[in-house]
Amino acid sequence: MLTLFRTNQAVANIIVLAYLFIIRFSLFTHAFAWNPDNANAGVPSLWIFQFMSRYGINPALLSLALIFVQAFYINLMYRNYRATQEVTLLPGVFYALAASLIPEFMNLSPILLANTFLLLAIENVYSVYRANDCADKIFNIGFWIGIASTFQFSFTMFLVAFFVGLTIMRGFRLNEFLMFFIGFFIPHMLLSVHMFWTDQLPFMIQNIKDNLGFFSVQMHHEQWASLKMLLVGILITLVLVTSGMLYSKRNVTAQKYVSILYWVLFAAIGTILMQSNIGLQHLLILSVPLGILLSFCLQSINSNTTEMVHLLIVVAALLLQYQHILLR
Repeated sequence: MLTLFRTNQAVANIIVLAYLFIIRFSLFTHAFAWNPDNANAGVPSLWIFQFMSRYGINPALLSLALIFVQAFYINLMYRNYRATQEVTLLPGVFYALAASLIPEFMNLSPILLANTFLLLAIENVYSVYRANDCADKIFNIGFWIGIASTFQFSFTMFLVAFFVGLTIMRGFRLNEFLMFFIGFFIPHMLLSVHMFWTDQLPFMIQNIKDNLGFFSVQMHHEQWASLKMLLVGILITLVLVTSGMLYSKRNVTAQKYVSILYWVLFAAIGTILMQSNIGLQHLLILSVPLGILLSFCLQSINSNTTEMVHLLIVVAALLLQYQHILLR
């Protein structure tokens, strides 16, 4: 099946869309319960949720469209930066799969919205390598992370990943890191001014306080929580165990790109140190680095093994999504 995606033809993205419909089709057959009020949503996320129903076709279609656009952007980014041995659509495909692993990922969520800006930050940090004049790119890295963190507060943790990422790409330069942090604070400042102007600043401050937590994990009501966490844990272990293989088969530039993805993955795991009320839906924050690294990992082994691993992941994801039918 993955042979269909081993191409760089733009028309093949239609197949990616069809693939996405298959692995997320349960959205259209079963209304998964969700509650935007308890989704650790930042203020911009709450604005969007005000116009969306909690069930039905609209949030389902918007979440599917978002993942398709994000997958398309991932494939475009890695085609432009030549970070893989062969130019394929697999990075976007495996991101779509990682973002659809468990039923808790199915709904429109603050993390899914924020992932768009995380991808823009990754592309900008790639672009500063060996660039002489890149002040705007460095500012943009912080700016996109700042916007992402207004949608979902725990994306603030990615400041650490991109701070390290800048040292990997360019080395430490004080003036550039000042640009980076200024870029991060600009979206928060603008949002604060708007909230102050509309007499909602106390609400924004309370929203941030409500999102702060330390190891605030609450999954006692989640069905099959251990099995779902095991599936995600196996994939994380796979990309960590094969990290040496990923570095050995790439040039220095591509190795730097991979290193940044690992730092983004570690920062995503580290969000447990600052986010309150963490449930299984929070694991979606791993989807960008995990999906891309998983595609790199599976492209480094033989095609038969890749097909088998991919099929097992898809089957596991579909079984979890249709558990309500299987358990009748």
